[in-house]
Amino acid sequence: MKILKTIIFLSFFVLLIFSFYQVFSLSQNLYFLKKGEKEIAKLSKEIKKLEVELSEKTSLSNLDQFLANSHLIKAERAKFIEVFESGVAAK
Repeated sequence: MKILKTIIFLSFFVLLIFSFYQVFSLSQNLYFLKKGEKEIAKLSKEIKKLEVELSEKTSLSNLDQFLANSHLIKAERAKFIEVFESGVAAK
C-alpha cells in the first residue's frame, strides 16, 4: 500500500512538472507569435510607404520634369542593327 501511495505521489509530481512545462512553453510561443505579428504589421506599413514613394518617383509628372530639366537632343533619325541567329550583324 505504501508503494502504491509513493507511485501515485511521484506520478502526480511528474504530471505537475510536465503541466508547468507545457504552460511555460505555450506562453513563450504566444509571446513570439505576438512579436512576429507586430513585426509583420510594421513591415506591411513600410512596404505600403515604399510603394507610394515608388509610384511618386516613377510618375509621368516627374518624367516630364526630368525631361524638361535635362538637355537632351531629339534624334533626327534612328539606326537599328538587326542580329540574326547566325550571329552576323546587318544594317
